Amino acid sequence: MSRLFDIAGTQQGWAWPFLLSAAVALFTVVLFRPLFAKLSKLEQEINLHTGKVTLKSKRELSIRISEVPAGTSLDTLSNNLKSTVVEDPALGEILDTLVVRSVIPIRTHIACATVTVRTSVHEDEVIRRLKEASKKVPYRYDCEFYDITPLYEDTKGAKVDVVAVPGLAGHAIGSWKSPSSNDIWLRDYLPADFPNIRVLLYGYDTTLLKNDSKQSIEDMGHSFLESLKAFRLSNNTHHRPIIFIGHSLGGLLVKEALVYARKKTADRTNSEVFKACCGLFFFGVPNLGLRNEQLKAIVGGQPNQNLIRDLLVDSDSEPSAFLKRISNDFSDHCKGHYRVVSFFERQHSSIVQRQADGTLRKNGPKMLMVTEKSATNTGLTAVPDEDNIAFNTDHSGLVKYDSSRQGCYPIVRGRLETLIREGVPRVTKQFQYNLTNEQRRLWNNLNNPPYSSFRNSGALSKPEEGTLNWLIQDSINLDGCDDNSSLQPDDFASWRDSSKSKCLLITAPPGSGKSVLSNFVLRHLEGKITENAKIIYYFCNIRNDVASRNATSILRALIIQLCETQQRLFQTLPSKISDDTSQFSSASLDTLLYYFEKMIRGDTYAQIYCVIDGLDVYHDGMDQLLSSLIRVFSAHGEVSGLTRKLFCTSRPNPRILDAWGRESPRRTLCCNPEDVKTFIHSRVASLNFSDDSKKMVVQLLSGRVEHTFIWIEVVLRKLKDLDFPSPNLVKDTIQNSSEDLYDLYTDLVQAATQKSRYNTRLLVWVVYAKRPLELDELAVGITLGPEDIYRSYDEMLTAKPSVTPEQIYRSLGTLLDIVAGKVYFIHQSAEDFFKQKQPLQGAFSHISPRLFPAYACMAYLNLIKTRNKSQLPFFAYASRFWQYHIQTANDIKDNIPLKKLVQRIVSPSPENTKLWSDCGYSLQHFDTNTHMIKWLVELFLDGGIDGLPHDFGIDDLPKLHYHILWSRGGIKLNGRKTTVELSRETAKYTGFP
Repeated sequence: MSRLFDIAGTQQGWAWPFLLSAAVALFTVVLFRPLFAKLSKLEQEINLHTGKVTLKSKRELSIRISEVPAGTSLDTLSNNLKSTVVEDPALGEILDTLVVRSVIPIRTHIACATVTVRTSVHEDEVIRRLKEASKKVPYRYDCEFYDITPLYEDTKGAKVDVVAVPGLAGHAIGSWKSPSSNDIWLRDYLPADFPNIRVLLYGYDTTLLKNDSKQSIEDMGHSFLESLKAFRLSNNTHHRPIIFIGHSLGGLLVKEALVYARKKTADRTNSEVFKACCGLFFFGVPNLGLRNEQLKAIVGGQPNQNLIRDLLVDSDSEPSAFLKRISNDFSDHCKGHYRVVSFFERQHSSIVQRQADGTLRKNGPKMLMVTEKSATNTGLTAVPDEDNIAFNTDHSGLVKYDSSRQGCYPIVRGRLETLIREGVPRVTKQFQYNLTNEQRRLWNNLNNPPYSSFRNSGALSKPEEGTLNWLIQDSINLDGCDDNSSLQPDDFASWRDSSKSKCLLITAPPGSGKSVLSNFVLRHLEGKITENAKIIYYFCNIRNDVASRNATSILRALIIQLCETQQRLFQTLPSKISDDTSQFSSASLDTLLYYFEKMIRGDTYAQIYCVIDGLDVYHDGMDQLLSSLIRVFSAHGEVSGLTRKLFCTSRPNPRILDAWGRESPRRTLCCNPEDVKTFIHSRVASLNFSDDSKKMVVQLLSGRVEHTFIWIEVVLRKLKDLDFPSPNLVKDTIQNSSEDLYDLYTDLVQAATQKSRYNTRLLVWVVYAKRPLELDELAVGITLGPEDIYRSYDEMLTAKPSVTPEQIYRSLGTLLDIVAGKVYFIHQSAEDFFKQKQPLQGAFSHISPRLFPAYACMAYLNLIKTRNKSQLPFFAYASRFWQYHIQTANDIKDNIPLKKLVQRIVSPSPENTKLWSDCGYSLQHFDTNTHMIKWLVELFLDGGIDGLPHDFGIDDLPKLHYHILWSRGGIKLNGRKTTVELSRETAKYTGFP
């Protein structure tokens, strides 16, 4: 050492610089050690043309291996692959790690595997070397993952297929990969949460550059359908329920596939896919188009430019012709069949741009790729039924998750759990003891309108998230409720779980949430139903057509549900009923009860749960129906080994209570204060108020939890109508709202009718119409009143007001709702209020409100005698129902305006002959009902129509030229003949086949 220092001392000219350089080098190594560690994970890549050396990062590469012999385990395949790598040193040099992720059988003798390797070499080179090194085994390798790839399957047997379809230029694996790790939630998260599933990926080529394919989105959707059918048939899983997950363009492929499957149901395999789908998860699906003009420039002149054109919105942000077509088709063919959950982005995405070297990178300007409106406009559900969720991420990040416990994935998991619980049992049942194709055709004819259409529509209120959970919790007592009479969890559990047949009636005042309770009970039962059980239901509701508000409609719906998938039960119906919809729809209550009881008492189902909501809403035949149901479903009618459960709701109507009797239990629904608060918070959140005002509203309404849900709903609608909602005005509106519901309705009606005569007329139509009216029908209906004089149809049109949803909600939104384009009262209590309290009485100087629709219909028919009726929106209603708005001949005798209109309509003239010939199509729907004939004939006989002979009699009826209704020798109505015995004192009518 002393020598070293000596040398240093004598050689100062060069020694000290050398020592200083060494010290700097040592310091640099220590300081930048993390960087060197990172660089050690990079490899040199030499460009053979330029000789330039670059560093390339190692990455994880997914590889699919086909033609793996069935029965090959993960360990066996892993050992085989590792042996292959060891025997080929060149291959070993480019692969750091190799992990077998799955080996899933796809046919009897063939399986498909997925593996991941860590490499810095291009995927094409990896595949080439693997093929060369694996000549002794039948494996086939690829990285594209085109077509169907099974990613996971429960070894004990999956109950549902989760089928994921990526978006534009997306990879079947990479599209779902975490941005911060190698996790793929479809592979690494889902199986842990839902072990009884199978995960299938679908890959397809939509690369942007150098793409020579002219495939359209429609073509790709059909190809996807065919691939899925072939794969499921190959392993005999074609009846397994499916949940589709579509990202961006992938969602459009799913829609196209389902539409095509529905249109081509003559192919059994198409029908099976359509029926097997139990729900859809759409992530940023551009239902109304994608916003990315750069894509047009990228693919310009290439065969795939039409695909991009169909996917993008135009310069006016309008969807393409294809998107409009698929949206309409999807709504027409799939509405009411599937539950859909739509996820949409809230962050802007960088646009893909072509670089100077010809490659593509996401480094362009940022924009919102798919808007909320585009992503959520599926067309399958009404707005109140939509399940739309915003994720604070960009378009790609909608399906890329960092954690299974935080962020977006738990939300997706929760929705998936609900869909599996509710949808899978429903689909599974469809394939049990299926009807033959011919039986299915006949069943579809009988199921019109579909029994589930009302429940799945926006007409039925759904439980707010978190409400009514107390019903299915362990025994608790509800605060403020009488334990002896109020509904408690033990009451429901006893009814649900009893080994004996049992009935339970729940009563409550109007607006207490009975229909919501029934819907909750149904959802709960559907999540717990066993294989040999059946759930049937019916909702009696004012939003059903007036003609269907009777006991026979309830029975027909229940019968339809019982034999939906059961040949034995369908064959219970005699062919004259099952083959003829008119026979089924006109069958008597006794006939329907006979076949219903025969089905119920059979042993096809070990358990049958029947839920009927709103027994008090209907009247015709309800006493007989209810007594029969109690007898069939009670323990007294029990068949050994079979249980039958009946759950009904009603207002405390004496008629219903008497028919129910005392042997079967009944309970009162008590509004749970916590449910009311949850309801308030949910509704207040939608108000366009400041946060402080919302807090005040919640506080004020929460102090009134003793009120019903409908009272709170009406008050909130009053707040929503405020033009300038200052805190003082909001507070006054709540505090000045009448405590009594009917008093509250009275105040609202007075305010609305004072504002506009059209409001009065519109309310009259909603009260007295024989079926719900659409907006264009209402526009005509409110134009025609006794004080209005029109000399022609065209003159009437110039006075016709515009009726839009916005106008109705602005003027009468506290009383009315619009569902599927038709106008209804917001609640049964509102209709009852109008019929009991008659708040519109005296609104018209010359006519009773009850007769106003009759006047409007006849005035309308008188104006259109010489016009083409086919395109007139109000003609169908006016021609069919005008006479049903008149109850007795005295309605006409005592009213000069009505009397004149009747005289014009029934007078024998060529114009009237043409008019009633045009009405023929609507009259053919009539039953043998002599209501109209009674008052009209009585009017003729009493000389109530001017211009007719005073000795007018039965032989003179044909002279009226009332050709559709009358014929010589009697009255023909819908193919039946009615004998008329006439006298001036009484009129008797008897019908015979």
